[in-house]
Amino acid sequence: MISQSWLESSSKIDLAIKNGKISFARQILLEVSSSKLLRNEQVEYANLCRRVGWPDRAIKVLRPYVYPENSLSSVVGQEHCSYAACLVLIGARPEAMNLLKPWIRQKLPEAFLQMSFIYMQEWNYRSAAYYLRRYIRFQVEGSYAYWVGMMNLASCYVVLGQYVKAKILCHQIENVALENQYQFLRHQVVRLQIQIYIHSGDFENANLKIEKIRLQKDPIDSISDLLLEKWRWILLGKRDGISSNHVQRYIELKRLSERWGHWESLRDLDFYQSLFTQDLQLLSRVYHGSPSKAYRQKILNEASFSNPFHAKDFTQISKVFADNIHTYQLNAPTMILRLLRMLGKDRYKKFSFGEIFAEVYTNEYYHPINSLKKMDRLIQRARKFLNNACPYLKIEVKGNKVWLISSQQGWWQIEQSDQSQYEKILLNSIPKGKSFTCKQLQQLTGIPRSSLFKIILNWRNQGRISSVGSRRDGRYILSAGRFKFNVS
Repeated sequence: MISQSWLESSSKIDLAIKNGKISFARQILLEVSSSKLLRNEQVEYANLCRRVGWPDRAIKVLRPYVYPENSLSSVVGQEHCSYAACLVLIGARPEAMNLLKPWIRQKLPEAFLQMSFIYMQEWNYRSAAYYLRRYIRFQVEGSYAYWVGMMNLASCYVVLGQYVKAKILCHQIENVALENQYQFLRHQVVRLQIQIYIHSGDFENANLKIEKIRLQKDPIDSISDLLLEKWRWILLGKRDGISSNHVQRYIELKRLSERWGHWESLRDLDFYQSLFTQDLQLLSRVYHGSPSKAYRQKILNEASFSNPFHAKDFTQISKVFADNIHTYQLNAPTMILRLLRMLGKDRYKKFSFGEIFAEVYTNEYYHPINSLKKMDRLIQRARKFLNNACPYLKIEVKGNKVWLISSQQGWWQIEQSDQSQYEKILLNSIPKGKSFTCKQLQQLTGIPRSSLFKIILNWRNQGRISSVGSRRDGRYILSAGRFKFNVS
């Protein structure tokens, strides 16, 4: 494909995205052969793939430039930022943050934007707003990039409860979106305005906004429809109270949220349902099943302003709920334990492979092929481990999503036992009342040398073993009464 042809195609795709025609943009992208594009064109191609929801495709294109085999190859800041943006979408935030930090110091505008998205995913909207304000300063006022920054800043203000600031920004963005026919921005800003009206108690204007956009019948995508219907459901619940139709709609919206993988909508639906029905048990389940401190604070703030709820009652119910959480003490290998603890920390979310990989393999970079194979092998090992050690828990995988289910009612959390798997093997192998050397233990157990030496050093520092003879001999003996492990 020649450059002129790509210029025409990229312009069509960009315009389609701005107008909310994601499916049409994807059709054009499928006709493009990225291998025939120049380097700068491939970066633009990857950005468009990311914007239509294909981050994995973009990663495959950009990775050779971000991590070149030739160490002398130069890396452009835009390539790093584009790659980091894709990593943010798949959940590999630590690697994305490391890529962005050098360009933050060099004040590259795109780096500020992507850093703000990382903090938004972590529910740290105050830090996200800081980076968005810095991003906006570098943009030409009135450009599309400028208004994208303003729209995201407005969403931060909404979450932070700064509704006056958010309302002013939304009004400006709406006018620009209508004038330039930016359908994507218009739908985004209307949802923000609906939230502002609902939280401010202006149900009439909120309803007008919702009905106006529903009558136009030009949805961007299914998630856009879902979010609009979710806020309509919240509005009706706050304005009219609970009814059989309202409960039925709650069930339908939960089913849609599951289908489209929008976990925050699932969380919101349960949260507001607990407020509408005065169900403290459900509220406690949402509270303890949400790892974000900011979201937990949101629960406490909104529940405390609802008449049926009292902080003392919620605290008592919450304590009972927390006491009944199933805690699994697992002597699992390190990688399996990291995987299980991550899957068990959020009651609603189904984690992507990229997000899990970043959490489990903390010192490795994500690879679009090798990392997925590695994750697949780890999940198979974890399933075998659970089948023997904890049959109540099961790991489910569907597509690119992984989650944990339990056959026991209620909720659970996974903690590391006081005794590691290697320690348990060692204690069963050490001859009782006799001295031993590290070499003997390694031959008996097959435990990696580095892991064995680390355990022996910890035991010696804790006084759990004592040296016998000279230190050159390297012989040890268990200290009587110092081990309190349940060895079986």
